[in-house]
Amino acid sequence: RVHDWEYTYVSATHMAAGRSRGSSHKILKNYPCYTVDPDYYRTHDVEQLVVLTPVAQESALQTILAEHGGRYKTVRSHAGAVDLLHTEGSKARGIHEACAVLGIDPKDTLAFGDGLNDVEMFAAVGAGIAMGDACPELKAVARHITGTLEEDGVAVALRELGVLD
Repeated sequence: RVHDWEYTYVSATHMAAGRSRGSSHKILKNYPCYTVDPDYYRTHDVEQLVVLTPVAQESALQTILAEHGGRYKTVRSHAGAVDLLHTEGSKARGIHEACAVLGIDPKDTLAFGDGLNDVEMFAAVGAGIAMGDACPELKAVARHITGTLEEDGVAVALRELGVLD
């Protein structure tokens, strides 16, 4: 083991941290879908891994991923974390697949986001809406900027755009 990165497994319904100390645990410990289980991947399908690593250490993570034949990619969510997922996985792909099933053009949809990992998703939809506390890079590509979660930013934007009364 070369690095002591903190990580959280993400499945379709749950999140599981590899240890009961650190930033992830402090943030997620009160969520009902959260647990601490370093062996979670052995008994559950894992959609992605959130790895807490600064930008300066990302090249080390890329070196490790290269050993797996290009099957995985990282998408930086913010300065202290990257999402590790299958190369074909993305929020944009999920939107396209859901829209295909529902018979909806992705350009007729909205998406809300706050991090670097939402940039690709914004390009896939008709209108990307950045939360008030979103990173500057996402705000730069957003069609609309709303309030924070605490300010009911999603509801505010939906009302401003005429989606909700």
